[in-house]
Amino acid sequence: MNRLIKNLIVRSVGQFFSLQLHAALSRRPASDTVHVVDIDNTLAHTWPSLCDGYCRSEMKRYESLSIFRGMRDHILAQAAAGHSIIFVSARSYDCYFLTRRWLRDCGVPFDQLILVYHVKEKLDFINLLLKKGKKVVYIDDLSYNHEAGETKFYEDTIRRVKQLPIRYIGAAEIEQINYPS
Repeated sequence: MNRLIKNLIVRSVGQFFSLQLHAALSRRPASDTVHVVDIDNTLAHTWPSLCDGYCRSEMKRYESLSIFRGMRDHILAQAAAGHSIIFVSARSYDCYFLTRRWLRDCGVPFDQLILVYHVKEKLDFINLLLKKGKKVVYIDDLSYNHEAGETKFYEDTIRRVKQLPIRYIGAAEIEQINYPS
């Protein structure tokens, strides 16, 4: 029963975000390039906050995240060029308004914020953009487990992303943007 309710909630929220994405796209030029950007460990320096004793609650932890200036500057340049910025993050739905506020407080422009239950769901939104004829630039490290000392990657999702007709900026390129030499 709990699994059924959880699946229903995930599907309903996914449909809500799809409708929001359609609305955001309708306000933009048809030839627009869309930058789909992850937040955690891409824009926000998240993994240290996952270490034991850092914060007592998920909300406080998200509020306290520092931002990578390199990625912030990259996003600002893309927005200034007239490109759409859509953040898609695997976070609890409860963190939606806090995440919107954090992005605004950091001075990061965006057209839409979408939260997903699992990383692989991000591809649904990328495919929706492709069906709309959008050029997509996807910026996401697609990694996890940093706090345990061994970074792991969502290999299956990365493989699927690389099969799409998009520009993918992954962990190595994100590292160069965030820590230029």
